[in-house]
Amino acid sequence: MRYSRSARSTWVLCVALLLLSGCTLPSKFEVFNNAGIEVRIIQVLFEDQKSFDLAASSSVALENWDAYGDVHFTVIAGDKQWHYKPKHISHEFGKLRRFSHWLFKVQIEKDGSVFVLGPGKEFPQTNHIVQPEGYPLRPVGENV
Repeated sequence: MRYSRSARSTWVLCVALLLLSGCTLPSKFEVFNNAGIEVRIIQVLFEDQKSFDLAASSSVALENWDAYGDVHFTVIAGDKQWHYKPKHISHEFGKLRRFSHWLFKVQIEKDGSVFVLGPGKEFPQTNHIVQPEGYPLRPVGENV
């Protein structure tokens, strides 16, 4: 009995130290397609490229949405191409999930704007919250 209490206390102490150490948990970004048509999201992170087809009114979870460094996205919606260089989103707009990662929600609109949803909000949103600095994202570059 004493061993299990000691082991449990050690585990709790380790978790508490990890949380207090300022260790940053990874972030995930749920991207919702509110553009009204199927879109293709192309993520370029340094030299790695990934592509995701996303039906209207559906979402996909991505990592590294706002990673520091060379990350950008292209969204193809019909005959339009929207290019983005995402900005960092403050943790006050995210939700901590089971001490494993931060979850942020963003929504792509028909005009290509990308809005951040508040913590606990569900897709789709029509009345957007006050946006973090740099949001809503607006497409940049050609074919906007």
